[in-house]
Amino acid sequence: MLSNKFGHAFDRPLRKIAQKIPFSPNTLSVAGFVITLFACYRLSFDFLTGGIFILVGALFDVLDGVVARTQNKMTRFGAFLDSVLDRYSDAFILLAIAYNLKNDSNTVGIVLCLGALVGAFLISLFQGKSGRNRGRMQKRSYGKTGEDNSYISWCSYRINYPGIMGFLLC
Repeated sequence: MLSNKFGHAFDRPLRKIAQKIPFSPNTLSVAGFVITLFACYRLSFDFLTGGIFILVGALFDVLDGVVARTQNKMTRFGAFLDSVLDRYSDAFILLAIAYNLKNDSNTVGIVLCLGALVGAFLISLFQGKSGRNRGRMQKRSYGKTGEDNSYISWCSYRINYPGIMGFLLC
């Protein structure tokens, strides 16, 4: 996706901002996760405001990596924490969308959201089992969670079946 095509393209434009951020990358990761949890609460009954908050949480997810690289604070624990919080963010977002679709009795959307959830976890499992990510920090083949969440929030705003896009993006 975007990270495969552009790499760390946001590092250069965000470098000046990242150098001024007094918080650790881990603090930014946790803050982004908390914002994403609030976004999921909103997303469970309102796609528009939930999608906006997902974008804010995704910004923190992008910034934590930029701050880590810019301030030379990359650690294995930070990469692990970011990865774990990313998986939980993915899960909560898809579950919130499924819950919202349940209120509309949209069975197809619910099934697709749950399928996307299973697919997201299986991709991580298969990458781990294959040894693809051993020794590398913050690398995924299908995009960074900030990008994934940006797509999901856009879909939440633009179409009535965001689960379809979530399924296709995983």
